[in-house]
Amino acid sequence: MKNLILKHKNIIIFLAFSIAITAISYDKLSLWLSLDYNLILLALAIPFAAKTKGSQKSVRFGLLAVALMLLYPVLKLSSIYFFAFACSVLFFYEGLVRKLNLIPFILIIIASPVAGTLIELIGFEIRMYLTQFAGNILSFLDSSYSSSGNIIMIGNEEFHVDPECMGLKMVVLGFFSTLVMIVQTEKKVAKVFSWYQYLILFFISGLCIILANLFRIIGLTLLKSYPDTLSHEIIGVVTFVIYVLVPIYFLLKLFSRKMRIAKSDSKRNNLKPWIVWAIISLLIGLAILFRISPVKKNETKFVRPAELNFDIGEYNYSIENLNVVKLVNEDMMIYVKPPSNFYAPDHSPILCWRGCGYKISHEKEVEINGTKVYYSQLELEKDKLHTIWWYDSDMTKTSSQVKWRLETVLYGKDFHLINVVSEDKNLLFEKAEELLGIDVIR
Repeated sequence: MKNLILKHKNIIIFLAFSIAITAISYDKLSLWLSLDYNLILLALAIPFAAKTKGSQKSVRFGLLAVALMLLYPVLKLSSIYFFAFACSVLFFYEGLVRKLNLIPFILIIIASPVAGTLIELIGFEIRMYLTQFAGNILSFLDSSYSSSGNIIMIGNEEFHVDPECMGLKMVVLGFFSTLVMIVQTEKKVAKVFSWYQYLILFFISGLCIILANLFRIIGLTLLKSYPDTLSHEIIGVVTFVIYVLVPIYFLLKLFSRKMRIAKSDSKRNNLKPWIVWAIISLLIGLAILFRISPVKKNETKFVRPAELNFDIGEYNYSIENLNVVKLVNEDMMIYVKPPSNFYAPDHSPILCWRGCGYKISHEKEVEINGTKVYYSQLELEKDKLHTIWWYDSDMTKTSSQVKWRLETVLYGKDFHLINVVSEDKNLLFEKAEELLGIDVIR
């Protein structure tokens, strides 16, 4: 027993430190480590994908973890702490046992809630463009087809492009499949790809996923295959195989033959043990410090009634969670959400309404007096609402994530998110037109 413990001493120490930092950081990680599709996928994939590289050890993830830990109290983003935690666990293994390939780190990024939120936000805009592009292709083939937002019209019949097109599971499955094929190729040639080859492969994989979704939309529309039908699933699988798996398979064959592949690292380990223990001590110390003295989140200021540049006499004014201002009357609701930093997630109505149980449909970008805003319908049982939203700073109004973030960086603007909701579509557009024509916040 003693010999067995001594033989696996470093593995036991790695597990002990991993458990320790998880326990210390659990209050900050509880929302990030919820048992969902991505976490299960990550747990299943890492043992399969992780490969050691010779007998070398490394502090690369340790240095990254320290940098992120020090950045955490500055940016005050829980996502920064999550990645610091993940890098710490990878460092404990690489510093105490042996160096790993890059795939576990890539997997953590793909399966992280940060990537999930990003995919949800970017996926929404990509889905609008894909639907429009698919509609243009179909209308070129048959003039009875047309598109509007996430809807393709076949005469008077509507076909809705659901959120699963460019949804989280589809994207994660695409990258996971690419990962599996990379691992199999590396085993076959007994070598490993370099980091820039990983980037190229995942970038092309992303393009293939978008292409697969485009032809999936076209196929589903042509065959009038609706959600929850067998044909809907079959078309999804066929397009995924043809436009994702097949191109990546041939691309990997090309890479393995013509591009330089780094050899497995077989150098002797020259890493000083005291460096590893110093970084471990620093990381555990910082985690304990943030547990004892929690980092306070950036406080966002709510908009006071006097700061609103329109008549709110007929509205009931209240402050909701995260300092979101809610104005309600008999006909509509207006939400004024506080500004976000350019690097932080915003208060997307897509995520908020979906989180409240509403089904979102008829999503599209509409133009009101020359300004593009987002429109959609919200449905929950018998409740049917219409909503419009945009980002607002002085007289700058936009629906573009890129534009508001760039102007925040370049000009220091504060963009509030304005979300108007009503059962009456005509009243909704009238109110939106009024607010788009003024400086909403004084």
